[in-house]
Amino acid sequence: MIKKTITRIANSKIFYVVISIIISSLLWMYVINVENKEITKTVTGIPVEFVGKDDILADRGLLISEGGEQAVDITFYGRRNIVSKYDKSNIKVTVDLTDVRTPTVISRIYEVELPEGKLDKDVIITERYPQYISISLDKRMEKSIPVTAILKGSVAEGYIADDFVFNPSAVNVSGPEGIVSKISNAEVTLKRENLKETIVEELEYVLKDEKGSVISSDRIISDIQTVEVKLPILQVKDVALTVDVVPGGGAEEKNAKIVVDPGSISLAGDPDLLKGINRISLRTIDLAEISSTFIESIPIPVPNGVTNLSGELYANVSVEILGLVIKKLSSSNFEVINVPAGYTASIATQKPLEITIRGPADEVAQVGSHNIRIVCDLSDIEQVTGMKAFLPTVYVDGYENVGVIKNYSKLIISLSKDGG
Repeated sequence: MIKKTITRIANSKIFYVVISIIISSLLWMYVINVENKEITKTVTGIPVEFVGKDDILADRGLLISEGGEQAVDITFYGRRNIVSKYDKSNIKVTVDLTDVRTPTVISRIYEVELPEGKLDKDVIITERYPQYISISLDKRMEKSIPVTAILKGSVAEGYIADDFVFNPSAVNVSGPEGIVSKISNAEVTLKRENLKETIVEELEYVLKDEKGSVISSDRIISDIQTVEVKLPILQVKDVALTVDVVPGGGAEEKNAKIVVDPGSISLAGDPDLLKGINRISLRTIDLAEISSTFIESIPIPVPNGVTNLSGELYANVSVEILGLVIKKLSSSNFEVINVPAGYTASIATQKPLEITIRGPADEVAQVGSHNIRIVCDLSDIEQVTGMKAFLPTVYVDGYENVGVIKNYSKLIISLSKDGG
C-alpha cells in the first residue's frame, strides 16, 4: 500500500513542480553564497573630469594651468555581478570647479559615479589613489604674437634678399598669463642656399621670449600651426644717371661738357623688371636756355617697383658750353604772322629787342642786326582783344651754325577786332 502511494506521488505533476522549486532554490542559494560572493576590484587610469572647466571658468577668464590632465585608481568591494563590470570607461570621476572665481591652488576630493549599483549600499570604495586632486588655476591671457624669420643659408652673387612677408603676420595664442606674457615673437627659419628667385613656403614656428629663448608648453593654445613665408629675392644692377640734351642756341651736345654726380646708382628689383632699365634720365636740358654754364641738384627719379640701394636722393648736374662764342645784338626786325581771321595785330613794344647769339667765332663775328628776324606766330593765340605779352621766335638768317639763346624778353602785342 505504501509502495503504491509512493509510486503514485512520484508519477504526479505536483511532485515534479515541488522538486523543481527545491532545486532552483538550492541553485540560487549556491550562486548567491558561493558564485556571486563579494569581491575586490581595482580600476586604474580613470580620467578626471573638471566640471565648469570649458564654460564657467572660461567666462571668468580662468583656466587650469597645472593638473588639467589627471587619472585616479580606485578599489571597489561588492558583489561579483556588479563590481566585475567596472572599468575606466564606465566610471565617472568629477571635480566641481564652478565655485572658483580667482586664480588659486586647490586640493579637492573627487566624486565617483558608478554605472551600476550605489556606493555605500551595493558597493564601497576601499582605496583611492590619489585621495585628492590638486590643481592650479591661473588667469587666462590672449595675445597676438608678431611673426619673425631668420634665413639660414645664402643668396647668390648679384642678388639680395628683401624683407620677409608673412601670411598671417601674427599668431594668436592663449594660455596661463604667467607663460603667455613672456612670449615676444613667433619665429620661423628658412633654410636655403644660393638663392636667385623669390621663395614662398609654409613653415612651422617656435615661440620665443625677448632674449631669444624658446617657450614651449602644452598649456599654450595657438590659432594656427604654420605660417606662409615669402622671401623676395632681388637682383642688383648698377644703372647710369644721364640727362637728355636738346640742341639749341647754336650749341649741340658735342659742344657741352656734361657732368653728373653720382654717375650711377645701384638698383634692386625683380630681374624681369630690371632688364628694361639701363639708365635713368634726370631731366631734359635745352641748350638754347643755357648761356655758358648750368648747375642744378636734381631729384633722382627711381622707377616704380625697384629700390635705390645707393641711398643718394639727388644728383648734381653741371653743363658747360665749350668752343663757342656769344655776341649781343639788338633788333627791331619784328614780324607778325598767322593773325586770326577778323583781327588785326601790331607790335606795341617800341624799343629794340636785346638778343644773345652763339656759334663758332668766325661766323658770329659776321652776324649783324639785319640778320636777326623776330617772329610772332599767332597760330595758337586766344582770340581776345587788347594788349598781350608774347614770346617770339628769333631766327639768325644766313648762318645755320649760329643760334639764339632764349634769354630775351617778351613782346607786347596789340590785338583788335576788325571794325571794332
